[in-house]
Amino acid sequence: YVALSHRWGTSQHFTTTKETMAAREQGFHQDQLPATYRDAVTTARNLGFAYLWIDSLCIVQDDAADWKSESQRMGNIFKHASFTIAAHCARGDDEGFLARALVKRGGTVDHHHHKTSPETSFTLYRRGNLAMDVTASALCRRGWVLQERFMASRTIHFTDGQVFAETTDTESTTTFYSPSAAPALRAMFGLGPHRAGAAECLLSPITPTPGEPLTVPLEWLDLVEMYSNCELTKASDKLMAIAGMAREIQRQTGSVWAAGLWGDILLPSLLWMPGAAAGLRRPACPRERAPSWSWAAWDGSV
Repeated sequence: YVALSHRWGTSQHFTTTKETMAAREQGFHQDQLPATYRDAVTTARNLGFAYLWIDSLCIVQDDAADWKSESQRMGNIFKHASFTIAAHCARGDDEGFLARALVKRGGTVDHHHHKTSPETSFTLYRRGNLAMDVTASALCRRGWVLQERFMASRTIHFTDGQVFAETTDTESTTTFYSPSAAPALRAMFGLGPHRAGAAECLLSPITPTPGEPLTVPLEWLDLVEMYSNCELTKASDKLMAIAGMAREIQRQTGSVWAAGLWGDILLPSLLWMPGAAAGLRRPACPRERAPSWSWAAWDGSV
């Protein structure tokens, strides 16, 4: 199956709710879907896939129990997808992304030189840049997307005038998210090259050396720094948006996960400070999220 990573926008969404559940199960025509979803269906079908996972359709949006259960599995959903479609150039579910990604890049200059014989022409355009077009995009500034990109084994990024293919075993020069970032943490999820071999790493996580139990890598703190720079529509999602990753780490290490902190690395986890001059902000209901001594109790960069 293929997974879609996208921004919902402010349009009227085509979602699954308790009221629409029966109708969704009976089926619907592709033309009923908003443009971004239609483009995702087209992409998946043309690449030979029959199944597509979209959060707003595959999770019952007004069912708290279903949402809690599925959000904790989100990391594995993106990890086990054959690839992820990342719709960077769609600001909402109603815009679509194929038309904007498959046209000539913005800023293109066509030059025709008439003083030579025969006449020559050439085109100037800005080359694609993964850090600028993908990592710094509005999509990658969304809190839920960090987990989606970090856990995906392969991602096709659709940006304005450019398509990027990103895999876990490709070297990259990006410094925010990248396939080569946090190698110990990625290996724990069975991503990236490690001693199990490149072919095997996409399927199964690493196994500890006998007598050496797995512990939470300090790279988790780097991930927290990345995450704190992202935005969430709902402040209550602060811990839920990375719960899929936390659940898998807890399963492998047995470490205690509480208020966004790991027992294995508790002391260094408490050594956080504001990361920007703007400082930190308390959410409306801070006690529902985490105690004040945790980074998770605050909004803003740490």
